[in-house]
Amino acid sequence: HLRTTILPLMARLFEFSLVSLALEDLFLAKYSSDKGQQRMLSKHTDDSELSFVITLNHGFEGGGTRFVDDGITVAPDCGGGA
Repeated sequence: HLRTTILPLMARLFEFSLVSLALEDLFLAKYSSDKGQQRMLSKHTDDSELSFVITLNHGFEGGGTRFVDDGITVAPDCGGGA
């Protein structure tokens, strides 16, 4: 779905040519409230022109991604993205 759905959508939304989009780094994080499991990512800055977050599940409270420079936090519904 990445090459057939996500990248074409990103190209349209951000007015990039689809051929100019390339994956430099793909990172998947799985969070859990269970003791000893990963609960979050530390504050960091992505080193790219374009980054995105897709929520893959539901049934949890909290969460979200903070865009520090813009002063906003987004928490997309399952299947949604930012």
